[in-house]
Amino acid sequence: MKIPHFPNIDEFLKDDKGVKTFQSFLQIHKDVQKETGLRLFLKKSHESYCPWDKFSNLSLPKTDYSHEILWVYMKMFMRSSAKQVKHVVDIEGKPFAFSLTDAILKNLHFIDMHLSDNLVFKHTSVDEDQKEEWLKKRVISSLIDEAITSSQIEGAATTRKQAKAMIKSGKKPKTHDEKMILNNYRAIRLITEDLKNEALSVDLIKKIHSVLANGLLEDPDEIGEFRHDDKEEDKVKVWDDDTILFIPPNYKEIEQRITDLCAFANDDQEFYHPVIKAIILHFMIGYIHPFVDGNGRTARGLFYWYLVRNGYRLFEYVSISEVIKKSIGQYKRAYLYTEKDGGDLTYFIYYHLGVILKCVETLEQYIQKKIIEHDTLKKRIRQQEGISLRQIDLLNHAIRHKDAVYTIKGHLNSNKISWATARSDLLNLVKKDFLTQHKSGKELYFLVSDQIEDLLMESSD
Repeated sequence: MKIPHFPNIDEFLKDDKGVKTFQSFLQIHKDVQKETGLRLFLKKSHESYCPWDKFSNLSLPKTDYSHEILWVYMKMFMRSSAKQVKHVVDIEGKPFAFSLTDAILKNLHFIDMHLSDNLVFKHTSVDEDQKEEWLKKRVISSLIDEAITSSQIEGAATTRKQAKAMIKSGKKPKTHDEKMILNNYRAIRLITEDLKNEALSVDLIKKIHSVLANGLLEDPDEIGEFRHDDKEEDKVKVWDDDTILFIPPNYKEIEQRITDLCAFANDDQEFYHPVIKAIILHFMIGYIHPFVDGNGRTARGLFYWYLVRNGYRLFEYVSISEVIKKSIGQYKRAYLYTEKDGGDLTYFIYYHLGVILKCVETLEQYIQKKIIEHDTLKKRIRQQEGISLRQIDLLNHAIRHKDAVYTIKGHLNSNKISWATARSDLLNLVKKDFLTQHKSGKELYFLVSDQIEDLLMESSD
């Protein structure tokens, strides 16, 4: 991957060149006040937050100005109101900052509106129990997907089918890669279930890493502990093939940097939109690189932790790593643009918001698919031959409540029928494999078959 570079603004402001630059700025500013092609060009470039390598290849409107002078103008006058991030600084001690463009505000509003329980199911007549069942199934699937793809980003090589089978069956992992995936799954469950009410701390971050790295590092003493690369040859570097993309801060700074990051996360005095704050946490763990391995997984885990902790419950039902894996080059470049352009976090925020929007789209597609399937199942139930209206009602209940337990007594009481008729109804559904029959002492009870939906979908083919 090619490391991006940006024009040196200081060079434009030196000596006689600085005087000419200032005079150009005055003229550009006059043009920008009018509805000119230059005004529209700069506004669009700022709103899309073009990095220099893209900006320098854009076709300019009719103007005598160079890409370089327009870039410097945009940086100094259009991106100069960026918000500095409290407690968070780069290697040189300069605060990171970000701009809240109209595009970012629009996307944040969209996320707020769509990642709420009520609005995900807008315009549907699905009952609350059915919603909960779908989301329960979705969260398990998403946690597994996140565990697999977050590990694959870090190099784990195994098929999705094998990994899912391992996690669902509870079998012990056989390989290093399977161990990484299982650890990641356990860490995400820990984050979303047990740690979501805790404040961020050094110990919490180490605890997450200890679960992620359990049994994976050559030196067990490095599990859940910050790196201590005191020798040049031991220094952690971020590579892309044979290219060093980034050298993280000195190991002696890690404890203080993480402490400052926790202060930023826990500080409620100064408002940051929770999604923005979660994205900054994600970025900073990758930037500080506190561990010898597992930093990316820890960073993505903390992103989930912060949003679930702040009420964005539906983030449990999406996998950001699924999207990141498909755009891994953009993911790395978003880091590099921020690092190389003076700590401007806006690049990483733009990328990450795009990832979230894709996740929202995927979740809504899932819900719409389930609604269509649900309506189809209800239709297929009504089309079943040889079953009564009572049995149709029971099947409609069964597809909404997969954990339901049915008894002859309960069925006869619900429908005011005889014991013999109730028994016949249930045994007939067992014969069709919609229910399974069990016995406790002398009493029969019936459970919903795991294959009920498949059977109903197949029955009309």
